[in-house]
Amino acid sequence: MTTITREQAKKIIEAADEVISALAGTNEDVHPGSDNMLRLWDDLNDRYAPPEVVRELARIALASLEREQIRREHAEWSDATFGNVGPVGPLKHLSKEALEAAADPSDPLEWADMQFLLWDAQRRMGISDN
Repeated sequence: MTTITREQAKKIIEAADEVISALAGTNEDVHPGSDNMLRLWDDLNDRYAPPEVVRELARIALASLEREQIRREHAEWSDATFGNVGPVGPLKHLSKEALEAAADPSDPLEWADMQFLLWDAQRRMGISDN
């Protein structure tokens, strides 16, 4: 598995934007079917987004989708279980879980509990990852 840096991701987007604008006819310098168009395609496919990179981007996207599904399902469960309690309830519970994690930092369940409670408090406060 490769790691894609922020700079690499930005270059992929820029290269793709150049190809897309050329194909759409909105790039004054590059026209579809030209040698410059071929160069843009080659840069995108060979330099910035070869198959290994595209595969890694797809893996990242899938992981993000799975995370969002888990968070959505947790939010549904939390709302059904606790109702509209606002962020204070989950934050109080989070403080208890933090003490339990401090007592046994090797217990992954305590860490998971804290993560879910933090997500829940943020969501109930209207704070998103965006």
